[in-house]
Amino acid sequence: MKLTIILISITVLSQMVCEPDAMFVCICNGVTDRDIHRAIESGDRNFRQVNKSLGVASQCGSCEELAREIIEEYKLQASDAAPFYAAV
Repeated sequence: MKLTIILISITVLSQMVCEPDAMFVCICNGVTDRDIHRAIESGDRNFRQVNKSLGVASQCGSCEELAREIIEEYKLQASDAAPFYAAV
């Protein structure tokens, strides 16, 4: 039992080596806000898909609200930055 916990901890710690200024959202799975952004850029469209691809909020669940906020904020910023085309 102890060996399993240590191996899981080493795996999570090895995933935690990331870019500077990244904020950890899910400590259990070592998921950062940038990981969530990349998942959305790669095609994930909602929390359920990000949860499935990254495992965010699949352990203790305490990060679910923050993960959902990051997803919605990122999608909102992306829609604001999208070019606007109008028929002339």
